[in-house]
Amino acid sequence: MTSQDRNAPNATNYQKPTPIHLTPGEIDEMQTLIDQGELPRDAIKRHFEAEEKNVFGHDAKKDSQGRYIEQGIGSPGHESLNHFVAIQKAEREGYEPPGSYRRAVEEMWKRDPKHAQAINLPKPPTRPEPRNNGAVT
Repeated sequence: MTSQDRNAPNATNYQKPTPIHLTPGEIDEMQTLIDQGELPRDAIKRHFEAEEKNVFGHDAKKDSQGRYIEQGIGSPGHESLNHFVAIQKAEREGYEPPGSYRRAVEEMWKRDPKHAQAINLPKPPTRPEPRNNGAVT
């Protein structure tokens, strides 16, 4: 038996993965089955709730307007140094717009300086004061 045979699913233990996102046609098909009484009346609603749990996690929290709140590593308040290193690399490789790393570092030091210091995030460079050029103020 080859390693490919050992890892290949067989008819007795393989179950096709459930799609996370249904197409509009599949939702229309679900509606037809609901109308025929073959699916419960709330099947589409339950599908979207399950989809949200797959995407945001079973314990995802919502704000007062029903939008999901980011949580976990990398979300506001839970950033790691690797989070900022990844932003820096993405900017360098063109996946993030120029200045993304600087803005993220400045925002972190402004929002939560204790956390920024705890993860050894370098302080953002200070910006020089604009010159007065002899103008009277």
